[in-house]
Amino acid sequence: MKNLQAGDLDRVIHLIKPTPKESRFGGPGTEVEYLPENGVKVWANRKDEIAGASEEVEGKRVTAVSLVSFSIRYRSDINPTWRIVEEGGQVYNIVHVAEQGRRQWLVIKAKHHD
Repeated sequence: MKNLQAGDLDRVIHLIKPTPKESRFGGPGTEVEYLPENGVKVWANRKDEIAGASEEVEGKRVTAVSLVSFSIRYRSDINPTWRIVEEGGQVYNIVHVAEQGRRQWLVIKAKHHD
């Protein structure tokens, strides 16, 4: 991967962390939800990973899966439980987060089910 420059960050993405859903008894439950107000917007660079494209079976349906890399400025709080939402509304599940450079950039690998 080439050295990233600030000018390479050409799109805005929304990083959303999971929030525990309340159980029917009012306490924290075991399920999570992704609320836009629990996220942050950041500038990113997107790269489609051709080698990561595949198909997965969901129930009785086969769906296409796209693997995408997003590069953002370094943040210490992002992890694979978060999701990414692009400006067009596409939702990605984060698969892997890796630091590039010494706390300079984060490369986030994410999946999108078509």
